[in-house]
Amino acid sequence: LDDIKKEVRKMVGSRASWRKGLAIHATTAAIEGVKSAVIDQAGPTVTKTWRTRHDERVRPAHKAANGQTVMGGESFKVGGFPMRFPGDPVAPIELVINCRCHVEVNRV
Repeated sequence: LDDIKKEVRKMVGSRASWRKGLAIHATTAAIEGVKSAVIDQAGPTVTKTWRTRHDERVRPAHKAANGQTVMGGESFKVGGFPMRFPGDPVAPIELVINCRCHVEVNRV
């Protein structure tokens, strides 16, 4: 996380008001993307479940997705869009920016 913060500081400079959010987004996308790729490789032996932080900051679309379980290789349906994992960079920005959700791994 410290290395990511340093790289973001280099790219963003003094724009501290959104630098932290960018670092969180990049970290979430990296961690959850790798986790999802491993789950996808495991095949039908595991599923993945979308989990939120269960607090007042969770956006409505993510709250609705909480507990959604799909097989490895499948996408979650979040706010009407397919998302492979929390922070998925191909999803609309309003669904990924500042996302603090995570994927829970389940054995079948």
